[in-house]
Amino acid sequence: MKYRCSIISVCLASALPFALAAQDLDLPLPVEGPMPMVQADGSLTPTLIIKPPISKPIIVPSTPEQRAQEVAILELERKLVEQQVRRQIAEAHQNGTTQKLKQLIVMNGPVDFSVSRAPKPPEHGAQKVALVGINDKDVAQSVESFFGAPMTPESEQAILETVKQQLATGKPGEKPMQVRVAGWWPAEGVMAVSVVSGS
Repeated sequence: MKYRCSIISVCLASALPFALAAQDLDLPLPVEGPMPMVQADGSLTPTLIIKPPISKPIIVPSTPEQRAQEVAILELERKLVEQQVRRQIAEAHQNGTTQKLKQLIVMNGPVDFSVSRAPKPPEHGAQKVALVGINDKDVAQSVESFFGAPMTPESEQAILETVKQQLATGKPGEKPMQVRVAGWWPAEGVMAVSVVSGS
């Protein structure tokens, strides 16, 4: 009897720290319930399933300085993309491997630089001029003469200027609109242009 009491006291003493730790962590203490059933393969069926608490995403607000730095980095990436596309067009023109323009995608920007790094141009129908986020159908007529002609550094600049003039509102006090090359896929003959309003 003394031996049995000592074993019970040892078990209670060893279980006490776990119970206190569970209280400190605000965890549910074990409760009495049905005993697990033994399956034919010798495994036990669970009598209680404990689901982990639902975690909410942690949102870290950015400071104005951090936001300005992010904008500056994105602007630098877009300029690098534009320089890279112009270099590709110039090299193709020098090597005599220029491709003809088949489709122009005019996108309301700024456009993320991942568009230019995509192996294929974004799909926006089969029309020659695809407007994404821009409602000005006169742009198609203004750039009609560029289709079917080889893409050269001069024609690339002329396309940007034509789109810029067509979409310019001319309001007093408004900053000039930025029109940049967002991507060029020579094999498909597709060019993407990003339009950013000055306001």
